[in-house]
Amino acid sequence: VFVPSIPELEDLKDSSKYIFLGSVTPKNFIKSDFNFEKKRPLIYVYLSAGQIMPDVYQKVILDTFLGSEFDVIVTRGGNPQFKSGVSSNTSNVHFIDMVPSDKVIKMADIAIHHGGQNTTVQCIENEVPSIIFPGKHFERYFNAEKASEIGCALNLGINNFNKEFLLKTCREIIKDSEIKENLKIYSDKIKSYGGVAKVVDSILGT
Repeated sequence: VFVPSIPELEDLKDSSKYIFLGSVTPKNFIKSDFNFEKKRPLIYVYLSAGQIMPDVYQKVILDTFLGSEFDVIVTRGGNPQFKSGVSSNTSNVHFIDMVPSDKVIKMADIAIHHGGQNTTVQCIENEVPSIIFPGKHFERYFNAEKASEIGCALNLGINNFNKEFLLKTCREIIKDSEIKENLKIYSDKIKSYGGVAKVVDSILGT
């Protein structure tokens, strides 16, 4: 059984039937004309359609970060629930339908996301501290809880999704040396498991 993760992010007993792979997210799997010039510390926001609705987080993100010391990229994913009447692109807050997440995460200093498997693993692999709002979706909450347990992310309830908490937390987490140390440890571990190449080797017996 191939597991695209590491043991610390799963609840699987150590067994020879499990083959952990670290990250198997393909590079450049989202094609876009993404060309972003980073001028400030960058926050990547990917909350998808979850317990916090797009029209709500559009407003909160703008209220929180407009004119702040951060650049912010928010992935809309073509969701029609974003309010077109709200100014959604400013000098430092950018709402974009699709972005190459692997490129953006490599550039990011902080990620605010929903706890999906790919995003959770990608952030740890690229040593990006995460503020996760998984809502009631079990898989997302599980991923957020595991990332929090190993000290690579904060797993938060939606009551914390407000201007005061988000700005304060971003300013703190970007300087948090303990989270940085944990991210380095588990990034190295993810990379050590071999990814797609390990799948190929296991199947072909090489």
